[in-house]
Amino acid sequence: MNKHIPLPQHRRNGMTVVEVSIAAPVAFLLIIGLMVGGLGTFRYQQVATLAREGCAYAAIHGPYYADRTGQPQATSDSVKTSAILPLAAGLDPSALNCKLTYDTNAGTATVKLDYSWIPEGLLPATTLTSTSVMMIEQ
Repeated sequence: MNKHIPLPQHRRNGMTVVEVSIAAPVAFLLIIGLMVGGLGTFRYQQVATLAREGCAYAAIHGPYYADRTGQPQATSDSVKTSAILPLAAGLDPSALNCKLTYDTNAGTATVKLDYSWIPEGLLPATTLTSTSVMMIEQ
């Protein structure tokens, strides 16, 4: 008679709590990190688009525009107020810094746009920078 003898059962009370207490914070930090990284990528793309828009405005309203129309040519401030700020949805206007330079020898306008981004209050501020160069309209 071969009787089946059951093996002793080891109880695992509390093991699930221990496993979740280890895995949950790691998963939570990973998800939050991906969200903040995605927002940073979005903000950088937004700054790059604004730099291109500002440069297009500056290229059209450059020195030749001033000669033809008698109106003043675009400045860093006018590019910021006329071309960048109307499109800067969700950005802090005081954190945007625009610098415009013209190179009439090369016939180009260059806009450098800096944005001081605070990653959703979780990390220290970082500066997102984009530079755009376009030919000046003649």
